[in-house]
Formats: sequence, C-alpha cells, structure tokens
Amino acid sequence: MKQIKQALGDESLASANTTLLEAKNLTAAELLNYVQTIPFLAPARLVIVNGLLERFEGAKGKTAAKDTANKNSPDEFARALDNLPPTTLAVLLDYTTAKDGDYREKEKVSALATNPLFKIIGSRAEVKHFAPLSAQNLPGWVMQRAKQSSIQMSVPAARLLGRLAGPDLWALSTEIEKLGLYAQGRVIEEADVQARVGYAQEVNIFSLVDAILDCKVKEAQQSLAAFTAGG
Repeated sequence: MKQIKQALGDESLASANTTLLEAKNLTAAELLNYVQTIPFLAPARLVIVNGLLERFEGAKGKTAAKDTANKNSPDEFARALDNLPPTTLAVLLDYTTAKDGDYREKEKVSALATNPLFKIIGSRAEVKHFAPLSAQNLPGWVMQRAKQSSIQMSVPAARLLGRLAGPDLWALSTEIEKLGLYAQGRVIEEADVQARVGYAQEVNIFSLVDAILDCKVKEAQQSLAAFTAGG
C-alpha cells in the first residue's frame, strides 16, 4: 500500500487523492461516486474500502445478498466496481481468521470462494493474501522496524513487545515510536516495555490468572514477578 501511495506523488498529493471508506454503512451509489472521481493534480487516485467482502459473510449478509431488489446487493457493488476509470485504483481490505483465531490459508480461500460479492468480481481482481506474522517471527519484525527508525532495542524487549501487542503491525509500529521517544537514544530494554506499553499490566494479570488455572507454576511465578515489578 505504501508503494501505491508513493506512486501518487508527494505526501500531500497522495493524501488528497486517497479515500478510505468503511463498508458497514457504505452504499453502492456512494462507492460509484468515489471511484468515478478524477484525481487532483496526480496520475491516479486510490480508493480503499475496508470490510466490503466481510459485509456479505455470515447468514445475515448472505440473506441480504439474495435480495435482488436490494440497491446495495453484491450485484450493485460489483457494478460500481466495473469499468473503473484508468485513473482509479480500488482496493478492498478484508480480514478473515480461522475459528480458533489462527490464520489458515485453506480457510481464507474457502471463505472467498463462497462470498457472494467475490464470486462476481474475483475473476477480474488481483487477490493478495497477507497472513499475520507468527509469534516466532514477530521479534525479528520489531527489531527491523526499530532499526528503520534508528531506534535501538534488545531482543528480549522486542520479544516482549511482540507478545504484548500481537501481530497488529500498526499497533507495534506505534509502540516502537513511543518507546523510542521514551528511551532518548539508549537501548530499549524489557523494563521499558513493561513500564511504557499501555496494556502490559492488563496482559500480565490475565497471563497470571491463566498460568494459575493451568497449574503452570513457573509461568505463574514469572507473571507474578512481572506484575508486582510494574507496580
């Protein structure tokens, strides 16, 4: 997405020619209006729609999809996306997880295959899957992201931050920047993450309770120590 925005020109032009829409209350007519708008002093404009495919998932969404009189049916949205001007790039962002919360490629493909809107537009769309980083890969990503911002961070700190924030890269990036400002050029350590990451205390108490209920004595002791150390 960053590369696409860079192709629109400098930051101010890219911002002026980028529209982010939430699909929950979006109408097909509104989408048509946005994608048909010509760019302003740029070679193209970018229209990003968050959750449009998800809107037609589940029993309620699929029932609505079968209503041929519905002006916001999958057919109507597909018509809005048909024959896009050469100056418009439309991106649909949707998130699908397996029932246990883990990403599985098989389930992702299956969900798309049964989606009423995707059945119409899938053949003429470029589909890209982005699986969340695994817990094993998160510390490496955190270290790399910190390095890009000239922020020094220890591996244990990166591991803890990844565990606390999870695979939400936007949240991780925000926390890394906040920690960088707090550290003032020194190496960020575990204690810094524990002290400054907003939901560290909340995670610690739940980790402690889970460890106790699962009779994991060592983990319970570690969680208790971390919780009391943080005040």
